Amino acid sequence: MVIETTVNEALLLARERLASTSQSAALDAEVLLGAVTGWDQTTRIIRGPTPLDAAFATDFERLVNRRLAGEPIAYITGRREFWSLDMKVSKATLIPREDTETLVATAIERIPEDAQWDILDLGTGSGNIAIAIHSERPKCRIIGVDINPSAIDLANENAARLGAESCRFISGRWFDSLDGDCFHMVIANPPYIRRDDPHLTIGDVAFEPRAALVSGDDGLDDIGTIVNAAPAHLHQGGWLLLEHGADQANKVRELLKSRGFANIFTCNDFGMRERVTGGRAEAACL
Repeated sequence: MVIETTVNEALLLARERLASTSQSAALDAEVLLGAVTGWDQTTRIIRGPTPLDAAFATDFERLVNRRLAGEPIAYITGRREFWSLDMKVSKATLIPREDTETLVATAIERIPEDAQWDILDLGTGSGNIAIAIHSERPKCRIIGVDINPSAIDLANENAARLGAESCRFISGRWFDSLDGDCFHMVIANPPYIRRDDPHLTIGDVAFEPRAALVSGDDGLDDIGTIVNAAPAHLHQGGWLLLEHGADQANKVRELLKSRGFANIFTCNDFGMRERVTGGRAEAACL
């Protein structure tokens, strides 16, 4: 990239370069320039005809090269919007996705507006699900669990920055660190990709932590573990809500039925793919 260039010229060149690898080259270029300069769109437009500072130009090229290598924008900038919240992300966690907003919406629909429920978010990652639910149902007490201590640190940072006072995050594998605790709702976005799925080498997924993606030969190992253990941690009538692959809904419904759950349902994501399945515990936790 030529250093002696205007802001607009630098953006145009970045767009042209990124078009070879990204379907959102123009947006990528804007986001990366904003990450370097701290400018909002209005400032960028005003400064468009003016020379781009040499230090900014060097940093901008470095970020563009990372994107050209396929690295996700969210990891490059350390940020991703989720449920209209500015979430900090890192390579220790999955990148929050629009599909997962379906899980949040499904939970909120079932939580009364003034409820003071105890809610468990399994595999919390950056804390995006727990914090999004808190933003809509702030009287609920939410615990997020993740096996990765770095994810817990990140979730705590996000909660503190976004004012999610009633969210608490602890390290552990699924229910293992919850001795006898009972909840009104358990939510999980666990690993659900098959070990041999070719999508693991494509796009953003190729850069994400494999342990947060893959779950056995059929992708259902962790979902099965959660379904089997959940009744011991749910109040009578409590909800278990699970995100899963678009082709797994039937099997997840079967798992819930075999474990005695009632009112079993499946919701579609924004792309009209079966994405969230849940049910209610018929017996109270012990």
